[in-house]
Amino acid sequence: MGWSYTHLVLFGPDRSRVIATVADRDAVVSPTVNGFTLIADKEFESHDEQRIKSISIEISRGLGCAAVLVTEYDDDILSYLLIEAGSVTDNYNSDPDYFDFAGQQNPPRGPQGGNAERLCSALNCSAAVAEVEGVLHAREVELSAPKRHSELAKALHIPTFSVGFDYSAARTGELPEALNESDLVFTSNK
Repeated sequence: MGWSYTHLVLFGPDRSRVIATVADRDAVVSPTVNGFTLIADKEFESHDEQRIKSISIEISRGLGCAAVLVTEYDDDILSYLLIEAGSVTDNYNSDPDYFDFAGQQNPPRGPQGGNAERLCSALNCSAAVAEVEGVLHAREVELSAPKRHSELAKALHIPTFSVGFDYSAARTGELPEALNESDLVFTSNK
């Protein structure tokens, strides 16, 4: 079994507003870098996709900002939802047939969704559209989900510590490179 994580990348609001927005949740907030602040919520560990989506939409709506809900599963699948001011405007899955154990989709499809122009526009990096398109829709077998995520983060100027950032890792001190525990703010619903 490989690496899995989920977090929300917010673009625009300052860190103090982000912290105030999640102050009543069990969450961890990253530093703001290049206008991006990451949130990993304890409820993201539940893998309840509808609940995670609902929380993310609520946060994006409350802050009036673009947010990218990133999930990486087992080093094999990278997916995201782009949420703009509370509305889902794009989605992506690098391996939509990963769980097609019966082989109903033959041959397996390549990456699905992922509108590079929309994503880049929402994150104010329109010059990166071609690079982002290439990362999202590359079909190379050797392009693992963490590698794809790393290349996507680099193209979008999202902090490199986004690869591997999640609630459990932060709580246990298993932090991605370039991130120290002293950089984080933990909030609590207690």
